[in-house]
Amino acid sequence: STTIEACVLHNLQVANGGGMVARNLQFWRWEDELHHWVRRSGHEIKAWLAKDLERYCQAPLTDKDLPRYIFSTTEYIKRLSSYLQIRLDDQRLDAHPNLIPFSNGVLDVATGELVDHHPGLGCTFCIQGNYQAPGSGKFGPAFRHLLATSYEKAHHQMIRAALRMLVDPTMPPGKFVALIGQTRSGKGALLGVIRRLYPPHAVSNLHALEQVQGKEAVYQSVLGKRLIAFGDLLGKQSKYGSFYDLVDQSMISARKLFESEDVSVDFNGRFVVAMTKMPIFADDNGHTGWVGRAFCIPTIPGQRDRSLFPDLEQALANEVGAIASWALAMDRQEAIDIIQGRSDDEEIHRAQANAVAGVDSLSEFIDK
Repeated sequence: STTIEACVLHNLQVANGGGMVARNLQFWRWEDELHHWVRRSGHEIKAWLAKDLERYCQAPLTDKDLPRYIFSTTEYIKRLSSYLQIRLDDQRLDAHPNLIPFSNGVLDVATGELVDHHPGLGCTFCIQGNYQAPGSGKFGPAFRHLLATSYEKAHHQMIRAALRMLVDPTMPPGKFVALIGQTRSGKGALLGVIRRLYPPHAVSNLHALEQVQGKEAVYQSVLGKRLIAFGDLLGKQSKYGSFYDLVDQSMISARKLFESEDVSVDFNGRFVVAMTKMPIFADDNGHTGWVGRAFCIPTIPGQRDRSLFPDLEQALANEVGAIASWALAMDRQEAIDIIQGRSDDEEIHRAQANAVAGVDSLSEFIDK
């Protein structure tokens, strides 16, 4: 005889392929072809539990009794799901922020060494492109076209520093990337490149800051993510406290919907926001927090002619590995100085000052 928990754990490792671990209230499975731990949905785990629990029964006490199949219930499914989260907890996941996986290996940004993929490294994402060592090559024609037509040449180093911050977990927190420009001016194309730096399960696509406000929202939209992207931020923002805490990578609490217990978790992801103009905040605290955390990159005004690259997004997708390698080849301290506002480049300071000048209700009134 044994416990139901032991039977379920055995069947998970044998009949369901094994390789399952848990971290920060979520389940993960190693995928050899993708070279990283992939998050599995809670619904998938509960569906497997429901099917597995149908096989267990209480043995009859006498010859006249019948076995009772009473375990495939919502109560037992929730109980065993929580048990597996505790029993399978694996602290290797994301334990080495200096490791950045590419299709052809895992880059250690601390040493510059490229090592083989391995589950023990705990990587939960992988850039879908090959790493190129500094000096071995440059990004392709599609990204070169995007930079030349949509962004001032003086701002290219800003883009490089922003990409390094987004892809390198060892870069200091406290800043998010804000892409500002008219519709079809090129900010969406750059946002698409940024999104493709991570697999789909590691990206949340949102449209308002309040969508990360509250413990349930953190559980639904933040946990397990490496990038939170706001593709078109519009209107007045009134609920932004959690957004600023997450940008600072402060310790946060998450809670499943309809449950009372909170769990403290770490978040080491990044934020990127795209918009046609700066948002307006309901109070001065929101304005101050935005100005202190936003790293703004403006596009060249006007719509772009993409006739040379009718399928620019697909062309850029094929260059993701080279783009990420270009960003990581940038001097780390130079990138930090640019993002933190310590660069000597006057054009960078001018771009930031112009971008944040309109983040208040008075500027909005004057514009109208």
